[in-house]
Amino acid sequence: MATLRADDPATQSAWDQQSVWSQAAGRAKAAIDRARALSLALGLAAAVLGTAASQTIAQHPALGKALAFGAACATGLVPIVARYAGPGAVRDWTRLRVTSEALKSETHVWLAGVTPYRGPGARLVLQKRLGQLREEAADLLPGTAGIDPVPRRPPAVSDVDTYIDLCLRPQITGYYLPRARAMGRRITLLRRAEAGLGALGVLLGALAGTFEVEQAAAWVAVATTASAAITAHGMAANYSYQQVQFTATAADLEDAVARWYADADRTGPAAEDDFVAHCERVISVLNDTWMAKWTSQ
Repeated sequence: MATLRADDPATQSAWDQQSVWSQAAGRAKAAIDRARALSLALGLAAAVLGTAASQTIAQHPALGKALAFGAACATGLVPIVARYAGPGAVRDWTRLRVTSEALKSETHVWLAGVTPYRGPGARLVLQKRLGQLREEAADLLPGTAGIDPVPRRPPAVSDVDTYIDLCLRPQITGYYLPRARAMGRRITLLRRAEAGLGALGVLLGALAGTFEVEQAAAWVAVATTASAAITAHGMAANYSYQQVQFTATAADLEDAVARWYADADRTGPAAEDDFVAHCERVISVLNDTWMAKWTSQ
């Protein structure tokens, strides 16, 4: 029979650890996003300033040189900024996130009181498993330095039903589905930007060809470069992949919950163990495939 563990000091300790690792992962992801956004902005600025410089330097040398200087600086800064979103940074972020999610998973399973957290030695098992997770990510500990856990109480889970209500449903409706929608909005924004720049390039090309406006022809390359840069940014950020994975995970968990309540033979420790293990495996598969996808780039 499941035991009440939300008020256990071991639970609060595990929950606090998960908070620290989650914040560390969030900070790492924010730094990567900033670096990518700044790299994109610098690349676009370099193209715009370079083209503007070529068109103004003959009649306005001082202005043209200033624009050329800005273009050169922007071009030179791109690889410097991009390093902060490089493979090493992405690998560390994904490992921080995976560790955070693993700590959350262990805490949820412990609270639900299912295997391997049945019996009098359950607390020791929890401590060993949490210690193993920290040991596997020991090289990332500097990234958690100086981060205090967010004050919060562990979910009041005492059995499978409360595990569903207080662990699974909040993850589905409060994280996976909102993240899927957010990725969808970003995809739409990027596609609109790509379409707009493509149309601008066509317009400029037509203007240059029909009315022989040489200055317009120079900006066609800028529009094309900007469109390609935005496409590359979207591919690097894996928005489409994330949208699919978040949506699929939410659907899998919802299906598991529906099957649980539809199963008349769901009572008993074995059924509870299998259900919780299946749900946590669904979440784990997301984390594992996510890490493989990001680190393979």
